[in-house]
Amino acid sequence: MDKQLWSTVMSEVNVAMINLFNKWRLEQINQELTAISIKDPLTQIYNREGMRQIAAKAFDKAAGQGRALLIMFADMDRLKYINDTYGHEFGDKAIRNAARAVAGGGGISSIPVRYGGDEFVSISIYDEDETPEERKAAILEKAREIAAQEKLPFELEFSIGYVITDPDGDKTLEEYVREADHSMYQEKMQRRISRQ
Repeated sequence: MDKQLWSTVMSEVNVAMINLFNKWRLEQINQELTAISIKDPLTQIYNREGMRQIAAKAFDKAAGQGRALLIMFADMDRLKYINDTYGHEFGDKAIRNAARAVAGGGGISSIPVRYGGDEFVSISIYDEDETPEERKAAILEKAREIAAQEKLPFELEFSIGYVITDPDGDKTLEEYVREADHSMYQEKMQRRISRQ
């Protein structure tokens, strides 16, 4: 009788341990899938889904604290030329290094995002001690440093636009990103005109 009771208890403990392990493993897999779903596989920075999940929380938190954010929209210049001249392997390398420049030049607390293709977004707390133009210059300088370190046969250049959020306003993060994109587009057009 004691052996049968002991066997039943051990069997139930074994089943409970297996269930506990399976639950732990399932949670681990879910965390891994979440990490995969919000990161861009080429650059290892956030993708658009990551922006929606991570940056949206930062946006709401900053607004709740009455703090403005600096949203920068950077578009790589001449990616088609890089792909056509040096091949897509170098195009991918350019995109990876562009992501490094946006992440490194965007500031310690910035949230770097590969918005799509050769477009990047950097979202950070707006610090009045550093102007948006200084932050923009930091990204461009970081791009030059990386290009030199990597001995790239081309320059790593961006057109960058930005916007400062109004914590008391009613615009969404996506609306601010579109404004920064529009600002970037205006800069890109001015640069094209100045090259002619």
